[in-house]
Amino acid sequence: EEKFRQLAENVREVFWMMPREADRVLYASPAYEQVWGRSVESLYQNAMAWTEAIHPDDLERAHAVFKRQIQGEAIESEYRIRTPEGNEKWIRDRAFPVRDHAGQIIRIVGLAEDITGRKQAEDEIRETSERLRLLLDSIPEAVYGIDMHGSCTFCNPSCLRLLGYDRDTDLHGRDMHAV
Repeated sequence: EEKFRQLAENVREVFWMMPREADRVLYASPAYEQVWGRSVESLYQNAMAWTEAIHPDDLERAHAVFKRQIQGEAIESEYRIRTPEGNEKWIRDRAFPVRDHAGQIIRIVGLAEDITGRKQAEDEIRETSERLRLLLDSIPEAVYGIDMHGSCTFCNPSCLRLLGYDRDTDLHGRDMHAV
């Protein structure tokens, strides 16, 4: 138990446990207070207190996932929360059932982590990719990329027109030395 506590109380992820009935929280690590900005004690008083922070647009989906979790499905989900200070955070929650020797579910255990930084980086990459695609699609010069084997990996509309193709899928993967 001491080793468990040392681990659970020092990880950045929120480690949590509920009984099969999901009527109370058996354990929530101190990271809950850093991630959610709410006290662990609030979870012990109300097992569903964590849902009060869920972004309204994600609440219905989060409840549906939670129902699947307490039915014993090992599941991973992502949703947004709002801290008491008004900050929005993305959470990745992974839960799985713990079974006894007879195969009966005795508790649900999970890890919830703040993935806000990853989500922001994904958004930045997506926006950069969209701007690059818009630029490539609008310039009159033919632009294409090839891999180390000489196969086409992408091309812009000007390249397609120059080479007489209708769609980039017609050119994608072709040996550019043969075109």
